[in-house]
Amino acid sequence: MLFTYPGKAFGIRFEITAIDPGKGDIRGRVTGVERTGEGVNEIWYVNVDGVKYRLLKFTQVWKKGARSNFTSIKVGEQVKIWFAGYDLIGFEKFVTQVVIS
Repeated sequence: MLFTYPGKAFGIRFEITAIDPGKGDIRGRVTGVERTGEGVNEIWYVNVDGVKYRLLKFTQVWKKGARSNFTSIKVGEQVKIWFAGYDLIGFEKFVTQVVIS
């Protein structure tokens, strides 16, 4: 199911056997936040421990358990980030979720 598009699976039911504890794909300290372009061409990046990652338009940001936005990500904060699982442009990693500790 995970390797097909659109997702396909055969069987009677799905059973969840373990819950993801939410560790994230990467954990670290924010070393930079960048915004390029304007309007529909706006692109946001977050640097975690010196490595640059691109935030997608639909990336969810969570701060203190509540939904937030890209502008709430500050240098020096501890974060957990999750990746989309695919790269569209070269080796750039796309972030789908940011949790600020």
